[in-house]
Amino acid sequence: MTINVNSTVKVKEDLIYSKIDNEVVMMTPDHEDYLNLNGVGSVIWEKLSRAQRVEDIKRELLEQFEVSEDTCEQELIAFLNNLHDKKLIEVD
Repeated sequence: MTINVNSTVKVKEDLIYSKIDNEVVMMTPDHEDYLNLNGVGSVIWEKLSRAQRVEDIKRELLEQFEVSEDTCEQELIAFLNNLHDKKLIEVD
């Protein structure tokens, strides 16, 4: 599945993760990878706690960080595709 700005994304409900200070740590569902998200990654992760359109997440990030719209969209979609490939998020 290709993620785009009209996709709706959220964290998989059965995923176990923890927030420690400004970082999010988790194991992938197959327990093959340990992930540690910090900085912008942890900010995005928190936004994924409820289903949201990618466009809405992008808009919020543009308000929080100094980044061009094109760069924000490209990097956000790449990040979300990586999470989806690791089976950490659901996409509609």
